[in-house]
Amino acid sequence: MNKITRLSVLKAIKGFKPLLYLDDKIILSKGYSLYTASLNLSNITYLCSLPVGYTSQLLSKVRIFSRILRLGIESGINLDSNFFLVVSKNRIWKIGRDSGSVQIDFIIPNER
Repeated sequence: MNKITRLSVLKAIKGFKPLLYLDDKIILSKGYSLYTASLNLSNITYLCSLPVGYTSQLLSKVRIFSRILRLGIESGINLDSNFFLVVSKNRIWKIGRDSGSVQIDFIIPNER
């Protein structure tokens, strides 16, 4: 990858965290919101947000707080052709790939 292409990719995803590569798109997160992007990152569109408190939502926008307190979406994995899972704190959320539906799938005991 040449230097110009690398810089344009970095500029396009600034502030976003790449989570998943799906067949024809990439899932990105920013705070507690999820976005879909085309493979060349030219079309980033909003998918959904996780239902969290106002304080967590506000603190996740400040990078130092989001890092120290581990706020935001940490990781994701493809489940099947309709859903994928994302992890935030002690909760695992099931997200509809096309609809953006959000439902809690599992709560990790003792906030581990």
